[in-house]
Amino acid sequence: MLSSFVPLDVSDLLLVLNMVAGLLGVPIMQFIKGMFNIEGKQAMFVTVGVSVVLSIMVYFATGAWVSDLPVYNQILQGVGVVLATATAFYKFFVSEN
Repeated sequence: MLSSFVPLDVSDLLLVLNMVAGLLGVPIMQFIKGMFNIEGKQAMFVTVGVSVVLSIMVYFATGAWVSDLPVYNQILQGVGVVLATATAFYKFFVSEN
């Protein structure tokens, strides 16, 4: 059984951790939007901003900058994954509409 275990490479690890960051980012985004009473387009800008920050944090926390992967590609992919995960989680579980 252990012989069939395939270790994650850096890009897989970034994907999984960005998804986790997206889930954990929802309370952060809600806190910021609630604290400053932000709604509408401004709320989306907050969501994108938090997604960028979380993705960059994951990128540097995993040590991905020392790999052969292009920096801009991994960060943009991470932002997309964090944003998509956070938006889906919010729409399905947090939103009351």
